Order: sequence, then structure tokens, then C-alpha cells
Amino acid sequence: MRDGGMQKRLILVLGSLAISGITCLYPFLHRHSADFQPALYRSYWISGLWALMCGLVLMRFGRKALWILVGLPLCLFWPFIMVGLYTACELGIDCL
Repeated sequence: MRDGGMQKRLILVLGSLAISGITCLYPFLHRHSADFQPALYRSYWISGLWALMCGLVLMRFGRKALWILVGLPLCLFWPFIMVGLYTACELGIDCL
């Protein structure tokens, strides 16, 4: 019984890393095209999918599921960059 639970957790961690990796890398594939902004917005939606998955897993497994948050830095990469750029432009520090 324990092995089945461990396999489910491993699959969920790998799924979390896969979704968060796609979230982070998807805009890089379109960085030199006119499709960059829509790719960035799709990245935000995929990040929302990851957050939904994490919420469901945390509700199901409780504190034992904190390992699923390993994908959090990758999911927050683009929102963090965009907030930083927006703040820099608003403060007049160095806008692109």
C-alpha cells in the first residue's frame, strides 16, 4: 500500500515539474516573434493550471503534499519578471 502512495506522489511531482517547466520555457520559444505576448499570456494560464493542480493535491494529501511546491519557482518566473519590469518603468528607473 505504501508503494502505491509513493508512486502516486512521484507521478504528481513529475507532473508538477513538467507543467511548471512548460510555463517557464514556453515564452522563450516565441521570444523573437510577434507571438511573444500571446505566449506570455498562455504561460500565465498554464501557471493557473499548475496552481489548481497544487490546490487539489494539497487538499487530497494535506501536509504530506508540500513536496509539490518544488515547481513554484518556475511558475513564478515570468510573473516576477513582468512585475519587476512594470515597477521599473513606473518608477522611471530603466524601462525597455
